[in-house]
Amino acid sequence: MLLSVNLPGLHLVDPAVDRFDGQVICLDFDGAQDVDYNGPVTVENIDVPAFAAPGHLAGQEQAIIAQVLDRLDDTFADTRLAFSTEKPAEALTYSTIHVGGNGGEFAQYGDIVGISERIDVGNQDHGDNAFFFSSVFSSGYPTASAFADEVAAGIAHETGHLVGYAHDQGDSIGGVLASVATTYKSPQGSSRNHYITVSPWTSPQSWSIWRASFPMSWGLGVVQRQEPMLVQTLQPESSVE
Repeated sequence: MLLSVNLPGLHLVDPAVDRFDGQVICLDFDGAQDVDYNGPVTVENIDVPAFAAPGHLAGQEQAIIAQVLDRLDDTFADTRLAFSTEKPAEALTYSTIHVGGNGGEFAQYGDIVGISERIDVGNQDHGDNAFFFSSVFSSGYPTASAFADEVAAGIAHETGHLVGYAHDQGDSIGGVLASVATTYKSPQGSSRNHYITVSPWTSPQSWSIWRASFPMSWGLGVVQRQEPMLVQTLQPESSVE
């Protein structure tokens, strides 16, 4: 029996989960040039560098990628949605999530860590695309497994948008990209609340590292549970320059 996936911070707009069957998500860790983003805005000629592990984890990219795939396969196991790091046959329509870089091309819209082209309600378009900008993460992760946790959670979130999941909180970052983008800090020091999704396997230690990794004055309200959860960022303690 096909089942939907519980993705933290998201809800499935159209519950007809059989529409996931046969969907292939190609994870591009190799880098790409001149990629166009066709979402609520159009951003052309994006150059995505190859996925690189931060700091002392450099050189462990293949191990991290393997762990990311394992986590995603487990998360989406009951949907018949398939992930691959290889491009499928040309005759097959598939979505691509580009993994790497820092999203500098989207800087005018905020500090974006992940973005999809649309909330594809009913998974009507099997060829829409997304980005997860893994280079925004610092070198503070103690192990390859800890970093794989964060990358897998981010990719799962963008995958959710590509198959019809929307943000629970609606206008989470404000602006034209509110429905399809995830930020790691407030643009222009906004006092708007933000929601960061985490996976069931994310540890309190990982979130301590997350908070220490970014130059922002946000308090994180964290409650560790066995099931997926939301971490809500509170009002800024001081404005972000």
